[in-house]
Amino acid sequence: MRLWQIYESTVSRNIQVVPYDDEGWDIDYDPYIVADQVEKIASESGIRIASNKDLSYVALDGDVGVGAVWSARYHDDDEDADVYDFDMAIDNHYRNQVGTFLQLMDAALNDYREMKSENPRTYIKVWVVNPRLASVLEKRYNFDLQSQHGDSSAHMVYYGE
Repeated sequence: MRLWQIYESTVSRNIQVVPYDDEGWDIDYDPYIVADQVEKIASESGIRIASNKDLSYVALDGDVGVGAVWSARYHDDDEDADVYDFDMAIDNHYRNQVGTFLQLMDAALNDYREMKSENPRTYIKVWVVNPRLASVLEKRYNFDLQSQHGDSSAHMVYYGE
C-alpha cells in the first residue's frame, strides 16, 4: 500500500469542524449535549481545561461531538505580546483519523492568524500532555519546546511563519 493510500484510509470523511455556537442558531446539533460530550472527552483524556478558555470549535460526526478546541486570548505583559492559548481533545476512536486532528488544528491556527493580523506581536502558548502530539507540533508545525516536565507534558510556543 502506498503512503497516500494509507493517508486516505485514515482520514475521516464524515467529520465536520465548526465554530461552537451555544445559542443554537442555524446549527444541526444540540450545543449543550455536544459541549457535555467534548468536555467528557477532555476529562477522560486527562486534559483539564482552564477556566479562562471557552469552547471554540467542535468536531462533529453527524450530531455527536468527537473533539474540540477551547481557547483563550490574553496579553502577556512580560513579553508585551498577545497570547492565543488553546487546548484540544479528540475521542480515542477518532485520534487515528488524521483528518480530525488536522481540521481542529487548522481551526485553531486560523484563529491565531486572525489575531496576529490585528497585532503582529502575538504568539501561541500551549501545554501538551501527549508526547506524540508534542513531537507533531514541533516537527510539522514548528512549535518550540519551552519546557518539559517529568510527566511527559510540555509547554510549547509558536511565533508564526
